[in-house]
Amino acid sequence: MFTFGAILATFFLIIFGVSLIWGLIQLMRKKNIRKPLLFSGISFAIAIIGIVLVFTFPAPTTTQTTAEKTESKAIKDDTKIKEDADKKEQARLEKDAEKEKQDAEIKKAQALEVTKKIEEQKAKDEALKKKKEADELAKKEALAKQKEQEKLALEQKEKQDKQKASKKDELKSKIDLSSYGDYQFSGSANIKPLEAKIKTKKMALSFEWRNDDGVADKRSFNGSGVTVIAYQNNKELKQLDESTSGASQSIKKNTTLEIDYDYNLIDSSPVMIKMLPLEGDAKEFTFKLTK
Repeated sequence: MFTFGAILATFFLIIFGVSLIWGLIQLMRKKNIRKPLLFSGISFAIAIIGIVLVFTFPAPTTTQTTAEKTESKAIKDDTKIKEDADKKEQARLEKDAEKEKQDAEIKKAQALEVTKKIEEQKAKDEALKKKKEADELAKKEALAKQKEQEKLALEQKEKQDKQKASKKDELKSKIDLSSYGDYQFSGSANIKPLEAKIKTKKMALSFEWRNDDGVADKRSFNGSGVTVIAYQNNKELKQLDESTSGASQSIKKNTTLEIDYDYNLIDSSPVMIKMLPLEGDAKEFTFKLTK
């Protein structure tokens, strides 16, 4: 309240002085001085209130001896020095603790890394061992499989050689070339397969036919030294009556030879025709059966 009263008294005393000066100026100019007097009276009254507050609530004593000031400063300095020392010590302790923690983490990480490398090396050694064993086993199996395949191939070759020899002997015994002259299955002769049909439960084969001289004629196909063997699903078809095989033959439009064969068909799947000459390579044609 002392401070408030002092400020109040000072402020309004200034206003009081200004109002008095204003009133004097107005008086000198012979003008109305009512307002300056009013302002000066109000400001003086308020200033009196501020003065009363100042004297009613005096300011606290702030006097302090030099010794007390010196002692107080020394205490403050000691306190600050101690606080600074405590802070430094605390910082040092925290730094040491942090360093110990980091060292422990580094050692732990190094130990984990060493353990990981040992486990990885063990895994590599185990995988290498298994791979080596697997390679050895695969090598043994491949060698055994190769020997088995070689054995089967040899047996198959022997079987084919026997069948080929038997088929050749069979052709020689069934085909008579003396009545029809010679016919070359290879060379300049052309036989182009056209189609195969099921005709009255028989298989009718059609070929585009040209002889060595490029002219179609009515020479007997059966007597030319060529026999026909039919297969379905890699199985040789059985002839129902060998005496009728190739018996019904005709050449149409001078270029097409139609031959009927009496085979026991398995189903309607494509038929592979193998034409076997007396000499030379066999010719194979695959027909799609139609009704």
